Amino acid sequence: MYRRAWRWLALSPEREAIATARILSSGQIGRMAAEKKFLIQGIASAIFQDILNSARDPKMRSVFLHSQSQATKFYEKLKFSSDG
Repeated sequence: MYRRAWRWLALSPEREAIATARILSSGQIGRMAAEKKFLIQGIASAIFQDILNSARDPKMRSVFLHSQSQATKFYEKLKFSSDG
Protein backbone atom coordinates (compact mmCIF):
# COMPACT_ATOMS: atom_id res chain seq x y z
CA MET A 1 0.00 0.00 0.00
CA TYR A 2 1.34 3.41 -0.96
CA ARG A 3 1.34 5.99 1.81
CA ARG A 4 2.13 9.61 1.22
CA ALA A 5 4.54 11.22 3.65
CA TRP A 6 5.58 14.76 4.47
CA ARG A 7 9.15 15.30 5.62
CA TRP A 8 10.97 18.02 7.53
CA LEU A 9 14.68 18.77 7.53
CA ALA A 10 16.34 21.44 9.66
CA LEU A 11 19.69 22.80 8.53
CA SER A 12 22.40 24.53 10.51
CA PRO A 13 23.73 27.91 9.39
CA GLU A 14 26.50 25.89 7.72
CA ARG A 15 23.81 23.99 5.73
CA GLU A 16 24.35 20.71 7.62
CA ALA A 17 21.35 18.51 8.48
CA ILE A 18 20.65 18.83 12.21
CA ALA A 19 17.09 17.48 12.62
CA THR A 20 14.52 15.55 10.63
CA ALA A 21 11.03 14.09 10.96
CA ARG A 22 8.14 12.81 8.88
CA ILE A 23 4.43 12.16 9.13
CA LEU A 24 2.60 9.58 7.06
CA SER A 25 -0.84 10.16 5.61
CA SER A 26 -2.13 7.74 8.28
CA GLY A 27 -1.14 10.30 10.94
CA GLN A 28 1.88 8.37 12.19
CA ILE A 29 4.81 10.58 13.10
CA GLY A 30 8.16 8.91 12.65
CA ARG A 31 11.84 9.19 11.92
CA MET A 32 12.19 12.04 14.39
CA ALA A 33 15.87 12.71 15.06
CA ALA A 34 18.03 15.67 16.02
CA GLU A 35 21.69 16.30 16.67
CA LYS A 36 22.14 16.32 20.43
CA LYS A 37 23.86 19.71 20.59
CA PHE A 38 20.84 21.37 18.92
CA LEU A 39 18.16 19.84 21.16
CA ILE A 40 18.43 22.57 23.79
CA GLN A 41 17.83 25.17 21.09
CA GLY A 42 14.32 23.81 20.56
CA ILE A 43 14.84 22.57 17.00
CA ALA A 44 13.00 19.27 17.57
CA SER A 45 10.12 21.01 19.34
CA ALA A 46 9.79 23.51 16.49
CA ILE A 47 9.68 20.74 13.89
CA PHE A 48 7.16 18.82 15.97
CA GLN A 49 4.88 21.83 16.33
CA ASP A 50 5.01 22.38 12.58
CA ILE A 51 4.10 18.71 12.03
CA LEU A 52 1.08 19.08 14.32
CA ASN A 53 -0.02 22.23 12.51
CA SER A 54 0.31 20.44 9.17
CA ALA A 55 -1.63 17.43 10.47
CA ARG A 56 -4.82 19.43 10.50
CA ASP A 57 -5.54 17.86 7.10
CA PRO A 58 -9.21 16.83 7.22
CA LYS A 59 -8.30 13.26 6.23
CA MET A 60 -6.00 12.87 9.23
CA ARG A 61 -8.30 11.86 12.09
CA SER A 62 -5.54 11.37 14.63
CA VAL A 63 -1.82 11.75 15.08
CA PHE A 64 0.24 9.07 16.80
CA LEU A 65 3.77 7.81 17.12
CA HIS A 66 5.95 5.05 18.49
CA SER A 67 8.90 6.26 20.50
CA GLN A 68 11.88 5.06 22.42
CA SER A 69 11.48 5.16 26.19
CA GLN A 70 14.10 7.91 26.58
CA ALA A 71 11.95 10.22 24.42
CA THR A 72 8.77 9.80 26.48
CA LYS A 73 9.20 13.00 28.50
CA PHE A 74 9.74 15.04 25.31
CA TYR A 75 6.45 13.81 23.83
CA GLU A 76 4.58 14.19 27.12
CA LYS A 77 5.56 17.88 27.16
CA LEU A 78 3.85 18.12 23.77
CA LYS A 79 0.62 16.67 25.25
CA PHE A 80 1.05 13.10 23.99
CA SER A 81 0.31 10.23 26.36
CA SER A 82 1.78 6.75 26.66
CA ASP A 83 -0.15 3.64 25.80
CA GLY A 84 1.87 0.61 26.77
